Amino acid sequence: MRDLSRRTVPGTLIKGMRVNQHGLSLLDQDKKKEVDIVGCNVSLKESRKGHMEMGLTLTAFGSLEACYLFDLVPLSVEKVDILEAKIRDLEDALQKAPATSVAPYLTFTSTDSTQYNHSVVWNTIETTNERYFEPNRAKNKITIRQAALYHIQMTAHTNGWSNGRETFHLLVDEVRTAQGCTARNGNYYSASLSHIVVVSKQPTKIKLQAGSSYDLMEGSKVSVFLLQGFS
Repeated sequence: MRDLSRRTVPGTLIKGMRVNQHGLSLLDQDKKKEVDIVGCNVSLKESRKGHMEMGLTLTAFGSLEACYLFDLVPLSVEKVDILEAKIRDLEDALQKAPATSVAPYLTFTSTDSTQYNHSVVWNTIETTNERYFEPNRAKNKITIRQAALYHIQMTAHTNGWSNGRETFHLLVDEVRTAQGCTARNGNYYSASLSHIVVVSKQPTKIKLQAGSSYDLMEGSKVSVFLLQGFS
């Protein structure tokens, strides 16, 4: 048997092997570079069917490319004319809906002066609902015809006033319920009153009466507002 341990490889073969190994290394590096060259591109365009079409392009290794097309069909479409029709329907419904009702109220104004201890006579009347309020023939008393919660506001003026004296009173069914608060206002005194009345029985009568010492000037005013009706 021959001993091959001392045999040598020819130099030309070694050089050829080195060249081939170098070529394989370069090829391997190129492959690694190609692996890194990947891409994804998305585009949108209008299709012939009237909706959108999405294009997806994938690239890899610098030489491979795949293109996919997706037809974007909407689940529901409402055209502009359909939306306009719906808006018109809403507008018509709002127009047909009953307008917000104004709470019943009553306003009385006196253009005459009132002597002390006398009731104010009302000359002008403004009301939104006659079913709730009714003046008597003398126009010095107001009848509230519906049981409910009411807010009563009154104002009056007088030429004189002193502490401890009443300017006017609010009478509910001939009972003094509240009196005006008075303050100086230039050359005369102004009195005002704000009072909540619970009308549990009907009818209920209210009136404004001058105090026991001073006359009331013209321009007295009373307003009655319905706050809450009783079921």
